[in-house]
Amino acid sequence: MNPPIHIFLKFHRLKKGISQEEVCEGICSVSYYSKIENGQTVPSEEILSLLMERLHVSINIHDRSEEAKERLNSWYKQNIINFNSTSEDSHLELKEVMSDVFDPFLHNLFILYEFHYYLTKENYIKANELKEELENLKDIFNEVSLYFYHKFNGIFYYSYGDFHRSTQCFETAEVISKGGQIEHWEKADLCFHMARSYLNVYKVNKTFEYVNLALELYYEDMNYKRTAECQFILGVCYLRSGDLEKAEASFSLSEKAANVLGLRSLLKSISFYRGKFYTTKGDSEKALKFLLNGYEDVSGSRYSLNTVLQLVQELTKSNQWDDVKKWVDKGFSLIDDPSRLQDYIHHFTTYQKLSSGDFQEFKLYVTMKTIPFFQRYQLHEHVSNYSLLLAKELEKRRKYRDSSRYYKLSSQALSKLLHF
Repeated sequence: MNPPIHIFLKFHRLKKGISQEEVCEGICSVSYYSKIENGQTVPSEEILSLLMERLHVSINIHDRSEEAKERLNSWYKQNIINFNSTSEDSHLELKEVMSDVFDPFLHNLFILYEFHYYLTKENYIKANELKEELENLKDIFNEVSLYFYHKFNGIFYYSYGDFHRSTQCFETAEVISKGGQIEHWEKADLCFHMARSYLNVYKVNKTFEYVNLALELYYEDMNYKRTAECQFILGVCYLRSGDLEKAEASFSLSEKAANVLGLRSLLKSISFYRGKFYTTKGDSEKALKFLLNGYEDVSGSRYSLNTVLQLVQELTKSNQWDDVKKWVDKGFSLIDDPSRLQDYIHHFTTYQKLSSGDFQEFKLYVTMKTIPFFQRYQLHEHVSNYSLLLAKELEKRRKYRDSSRYYKLSSQALSKLLHF
């Protein structure tokens, strides 16, 4: 059964981002139109015709809602299970079907699935456009749309490095999902995203909980790609909790599966974290070897930028300033979207100023820009690292009082990180 006409009108008004006044000007009073949208009165055929003309919409007698619902769910499921294998052609075909659909709730779902589609394709320009559209429409979301709205916003904020906000979105989506049944594969996908998000806010116990839930579901589905990725997350989690033996065991399992399945990007990620593994063990030579092996020259990729950052940090330890400058320049060249990658601008600018030898410029930038930025986003790891870096540089210059202050700030941030 189709939703009533007042929902149809409200949907198209909100989608276009216009006010009630703009819709009804010269047709009826605002108060009368407001009653139409609220379902308190039914417009005459003449007024309805004028309102739809103003909104540039019509009701197609050959409504394809049933067909659209089936194809929508199939398209989204393919994106989840087959990992972004759907083509732009299938997207355009679905868009054509949706042009003959009356149901506003299905239109909401299509826009949400489009939002997810562009996020998986890393088309952040289109994703941002749809995010704005969804903000206008959320007043008429049903429970299903609300679930996907929060889940996909979680993926959006994760891609922007705002991990605390992404975690909050996923947690809200999980609460909504408990109000109804979500399919097995959808639950696995939500658990996987929650595990990744918890990993980045250093909630170790939560990461273990959700990655193991995801693993159990993926094993049942024989989804070997995701099980390999879950083993990788476990490896990172063990590494961060200091259990190097279990970390290596999980990385090995993930690596074996990645080799069999030909998962090149996962192999690069494993190599990167093996670099961090040897950093933890204090073996700089092996750390640099694995980090270099894990490097990919991909603009806009957080993975590539993070590898460059780790290389810069490792080279800084041994004062290899020429190489630090070279990799800092490489890092800047990979930033294709400053608004999405602000954190890396601060990372690389900090090391650029440190490697230039101008201590005052370095100190000013770290205290006024770097530390406040990461404090604002509650990224305690970076607050701790940059406070420690500044404290050591101050200590070298016998600025012991200032040095002590930043050692203390580093320790406080580390404590927040461990107990967050």
